[in-house]
Amino acid sequence: MPVYRNGVETQKALYTSARRRFSHSGYASTSIKDIVEGAHSKLGLFTYYFESKESLALQIFYELQRDLCAAISPLPQLQALHDSLLALETANMRIWMRMLMEQPATARFVAEVCACDTNFRRQQEKRYDFWCSLCGAPQTKEETDRTRLRATLMAGMLVQMCHAIPTLIIEGDIEDFLDNFFRDYYLHVPDEEELEHAIARARAAAADIRLTVDEDFRVRLVP
Repeated sequence: MPVYRNGVETQKALYTSARRRFSHSGYASTSIKDIVEGAHSKLGLFTYYFESKESLALQIFYELQRDLCAAISPLPQLQALHDSLLALETANMRIWMRMLMEQPATARFVAEVCACDTNFRRQQEKRYDFWCSLCGAPQTKEETDRTRLRATLMAGMLVQMCHAIPTLIIEGDIEDFLDNFFRDYYLHVPDEEELEHAIARARAAAADIRLTVDEDFRVRLVP
């Protein structure tokens, strides 16, 4: 007997199916047909509600990031970093990367999705906005071009790091490895002492924060 749903239920069923399929099999190995079958739906309904498999995967990817921020942002050790944009972002990114290192299924999905052109352009804009917040908006075309270049380099490093995590072999302490990544990532921060202080604060704040991700890509704090 066919299952009849309203539009909201159908869209939710397809979204839930996609999350589980991506979690179990990864983005590349999951087809639209797999998602539709998992939702007991029809191909025509998938194309009605979602532009493409990539656009759906990006929705799930960005929701995963939002869930992580929602889980960690109220924590007092992160609230204490709000006096330093550099330290706060470094702590958030550190927690994100460490979560990927500890959650192989999530890391595989992120690695396959993060390098798409749509996400790269999004990261370029976010890095541009971050740099403007950190150092002030550029006042000339030359400064704007330089800031755009920095944003592109930072976006590339961040995407490449997330892409590499599933196959990354780290020799030595993971925390030291992340410290060195941030030193390279924030290469253009003019005050080296400020950068080192921000990295140290972020490392201390993030030290005891651990996250787990279930089969629906739901993020939870580890007690």
